[in-house]
Amino acid sequence: MFDWLTRCFVKKNINPDMQSRLLFLALTGFAFTAYFYIRQVLPSLDLMAMWLAGKFQAAGDLSQVYPPDMGIFTMYPPDLWAGYLRAEHGFDVAVYPFLYPPIWAWISGYLPADLAFYYIAQMALMSNSMLLAASMFLVLRVTNCRMNPIIYVGLSGAILLFTPIGSVALAQGQLQILVSFLILLALERSRFDAPVAAGIALALAASLKLYPALFALFWLATGERRAFLSFVIFGAILAGLSIFLTGWPLHADFLHQISTITNTVLITGVTVNIDAVVGLIFFTDQMTIVPSLDTYGLQSPPSGWFVMHRPLIWKMLSNVGLLAVLAGLWWLFRSLPVRLRYTVLWPVALTLVALMAPIAWTYYYIPTVLFAVTLPGLLGYRKGLALLALGAVPMLTKIIPLYLSLHWLVWMFPVVSVMGLLIWCVGFGLGARQKL
Repeated sequence: MFDWLTRCFVKKNINPDMQSRLLFLALTGFAFTAYFYIRQVLPSLDLMAMWLAGKFQAAGDLSQVYPPDMGIFTMYPPDLWAGYLRAEHGFDVAVYPFLYPPIWAWISGYLPADLAFYYIAQMALMSNSMLLAASMFLVLRVTNCRMNPIIYVGLSGAILLFTPIGSVALAQGQLQILVSFLILLALERSRFDAPVAAGIALALAASLKLYPALFALFWLATGERRAFLSFVIFGAILAGLSIFLTGWPLHADFLHQISTITNTVLITGVTVNIDAVVGLIFFTDQMTIVPSLDTYGLQSPPSGWFVMHRPLIWKMLSNVGLLAVLAGLWWLFRSLPVRLRYTVLWPVALTLVALMAPIAWTYYYIPTVLFAVTLPGLLGYRKGLALLALGAVPMLTKIIPLYLSLHWLVWMFPVVSVMGLLIWCVGFGLGARQKL
């Protein structure tokens, strides 16, 4: 049986031209499948937040770009958003806040005023579907994966679309898909000796979400100083441009939001990080339920999420834990050969840094999924597929109704997701051990 599996998975008997054609067809097929699979359930609420922030920023109402100061991060938007959506556009949906740097509100403000949000969301879904397909291509290049391209794309696509990792990101119009693509592009450019382009790609990623900036440290560990310098210079240019275009007050509001987030423990059905697990195990009695804006707590149990103020000692321990993870990864980047850095160490780094973040969502682990699908090539197909399934199955969307029926969703999904991600990290570790 496993001889047959090997023949299916390995591409050694396929000539290079046929490999390229198969890969192109597989990636194109995935992009179309993702688009049509998600378009029927398209709320695009994260994209809507950027759209609304752009409208208020363009109108000069800067108090309505970022959420009001409530002392804790509640995921509530600025005061006027819900009323504006109902009055001007007839939308009566949950509204989330805008949490990106101000330059992206400024860019969003230049979208045509008469362009309906529905069409913006459709274009974003199309673009995000293609970006996920392009991200698969980048991982195949970075790892030099020997799997049959159809098998690789099929497994990657199945995990992305049938778990919240990819499906929620696509449905929400999440810019995290672009962030993941840019991170992988930075790795690919670095791998193929284009350090300036690598630094620019990572700087763009960090201009959307701040945490990718930490990955530049590993370029210093490996002596890739041109990539690091490119990141610093281009990142500084982007930061300066953002302040020039939107002014300092908006940036002060943005930095205050980041500070509020780091002082908050947030637990939802799709927050996946170490803090969420710790909060669920030890602090559930101290959590406050925040009802979603589309229910206002009228449902029983209410639709919403749990929050609590992060105690100082917890914050200190989290920072120490992140520093310990970064130090351990720094040592490994200095120690491992180039080939293993890109096949096993970078996916572990991308995963662990996200797990240690104050708040992380399922879609932060899109790169982890794309690397995890290469485990059968690293460990052999029996062991690799077993580890891949062990991590993925508990996260399947079809399993979530089971957690719901037991009223376990809010705590079970984050826990099993963290366990699955750590199982994949163990798989990468086993792969490194076999290749050394």
